[in-house]
Amino acid sequence: MYPECLVRNIPVAYICFYPWASTKSYAGAAYGRSFDSLQWLPFELNFKIWKTVDYVASFWSDIGLLPIYNKRLKELGLPKAGRLPWLPGGAFEKNQILVIHALNKNLIQIQKNPLNPLNEVQLDYPYLSIEEELEDYVPPNDLVEFLSIKGNPIYFGYGSMHSFSDVKSRVSIWLRVMDLLPENQRALFSGVGSVESEELNDAVKNGRVFILNHVPHSWLFPQVSCVVHHGGAGTTHAVIRAGVPSIVIPHFADQPWWASILYHLGVAPSTGIQANAVTTEKITTELLIVLSNKEIKEKADKIGSKIRKEQKRSPVSKIVAYIEKYWEKTNWDVLTLDDEQQKIKEKEHGYPVNENYPENEIKNVLDGNDFSLTSHDVLSAELRE
Repeated sequence: MYPECLVRNIPVAYICFYPWASTKSYAGAAYGRSFDSLQWLPFELNFKIWKTVDYVASFWSDIGLLPIYNKRLKELGLPKAGRLPWLPGGAFEKNQILVIHALNKNLIQIQKNPLNPLNEVQLDYPYLSIEEELEDYVPPNDLVEFLSIKGNPIYFGYGSMHSFSDVKSRVSIWLRVMDLLPENQRALFSGVGSVESEELNDAVKNGRVFILNHVPHSWLFPQVSCVVHHGGAGTTHAVIRAGVPSIVIPHFADQPWWASILYHLGVAPSTGIQANAVTTEKITTELLIVLSNKEIKEKADKIGSKIRKEQKRSPVSKIVAYIEKYWEKTNWDVLTLDDEQQKIKEKEHGYPVNENYPENEIKNVLDGNDFSLTSHDVLSAELRE
């Protein structure tokens, strides 16, 4: 995508929903590990190990994808690249491309990359405001009726992960979990519309389970007691804004990382149950903890209230405003992937230079939003030390 934008003089901004680079405070999010993996090691060995993993991952990314990338550059008449653009030392860093980490600061805070200080910022996750998301939404009557019964139900749903496992087996586990919970406990099942089973039909008929179609998380989650989910960035942010506890069933990539952060914040009973090791007993045990633990509920509610209070306007509009302001101030001009003048300046100054990026003017668009540590023991880190 980046080369296509270059040849068409289209401004570029890179938005990521988790930090892939490791720091002294956490392992990179894409490695399928908890954020604090190996932090028990002395002499900052965890940081050294994970930085080595970062370099190896970057190397293999270049080995696998760079030939394909350079082939496209050649077709577009652009010079060959020595690195993929988003990797350290790549075009995004060299050409001062705007990189936005779209993660809510109450979950994790990322300090600026010293190699790209003006162009690597953290803004909120791109939520729509609750009002915008629900503007045209009319909930189905049967769902409203189900939710009106005393006692908030449990939400079960793994988002886009439904294609990575046997849906019928998943539903079977959920139904067995419900059998082990008190009889008055009800549940919402998401992503199981294709399943046909006598047990599921019976659970629906007796009013214990409701099968969901599409429902906005911002409307639904505040009305449930707990969300059993896969730990994707989007669902994690939706649950935390709703102020509801989580039980996470991570499948791969950044999901175990998010699960461990929710546990660290005290809004989940564990660092997650791996999808390939999930059992009825494990989910039931964690649900019983959440449903009986007042402290977990209070912490979730406190963080959710704080996020909702901070979002005076839609984070999406704020991201758009920041990007537009950035391009306006920088007088966008395409840089080649191998800009010789840029190399000369970098050599003279010892770091990437671009006079078109006035720091104080760019900061103004943040509307005074401060990225200091919060009372919720938010993780703090410096990207690419």
